[in-house]
Amino acid sequence: MQVLNNLSSSSSNQEEANESLQSINDELWAEAIEMVQKDQNVIKGLGERLAFEITRIGEKVVLTNSEIEELPAIKAWHTKYTT
Repeated sequence: MQVLNNLSSSSSNQEEANESLQSINDELWAEAIEMVQKDQNVIKGLGERLAFEITRIGEKVVLTNSEIEELPAIKAWHTKYTT
């Protein structure tokens, strides 16, 4: 919100606004990277399971909730974050 206020403020210049936006962008990317790294085993396990189901390029693959819940990486994640 501060960035938006700065953009509309006559005392703020374009360079300051760009720096603020870049800072926010950098922080968001850092958080996204951290989240993916933290749960990379879950992402990898789900991706491997989906890839296993593909028989033709472009084919749509759907896993049921119970199939997803039975994946070892999902079970490990669930145990880690619910106990």
